[in-house]
Amino acid sequence: MLQRKIVPQAKGDLLLGNLRQIKANPFQALVDWQREYGDLVGFRIATQQFYLISHPKLIEQALIKQNDVFVKMYNPEKPTGLALVLGQGLVTSKGDLWQRQRRLM
Repeated sequence: MLQRKIVPQAKGDLLLGNLRQIKANPFQALVDWQREYGDLVGFRIATQQFYLISHPKLIEQALIKQNDVFVKMYNPEKPTGLALVLGQGLVTSKGDLWQRQRRLM
């Protein structure tokens, strides 16, 4: 039987979520959350929910095996969400750009 676990949520402000932590130091916020909560943690920027996936097997599930389930919000002309912080990388891109970046990795 498949066991489902609740994804831990990074503590943040009621209205802004984790915006302050991300704005202050995005990389450090992600590192801290991974250390505190583990390989899968949710965080929120205002009303948008995001997930930090750190374990290679989970990343493979999200990016390759179930890429139709995990939606990436990406528009190179109008970056939003994590694309504002991370740019046009493997995590935020999709389509041909994602394929090229994945091959490079």
